[in-house]
Amino acid sequence: LEKYSPETRKQKQERLRSAASSTDKKASPKPVSIKFGLNHVTYLVEQKKAKLVLIANDVDPIETVVFLPTLCKAMGIPYAIVQCKARLGKLVHKKTATCVALTDFTHGAAELTTIARNLGQENEKYHPTWRSKNLFLI
Repeated sequence: LEKYSPETRKQKQERLRSAASSTDKKASPKPVSIKFGLNHVTYLVEQKKAKLVLIANDVDPIETVVFLPTLCKAMGIPYAIVQCKARLGKLVHKKTATCVALTDFTHGAAELTTIARNLGQENEKYHPTWRSKNLFLI
């Protein structure tokens, strides 16, 4: 997914300068990138613009992202829970990120489409049980 990392400030300046200096007056398309941030990802899922959602498992407090898998399942968007929020942050050039979403596949579209399909099938098989036998001991 590193191919989809957002462009840095320097890359953006170079892209805009080359577009400004070109003679064809046609704006270069904005590169497809990973979107991050809980509010932004939630919006993308609600609008059905997200194609794949990755959620970190070590978010504190967990209540901030606990609704996201249910929302993704309701909207029919594949999601995965990854091991560390620092890994997601590395993708978006930040320290940490609670969740990221991919809105379009351009690099290796077939590969990422199969990943998204497999994640969707895996999520259908997995139904977590929230009740524990130990909770009701008196």
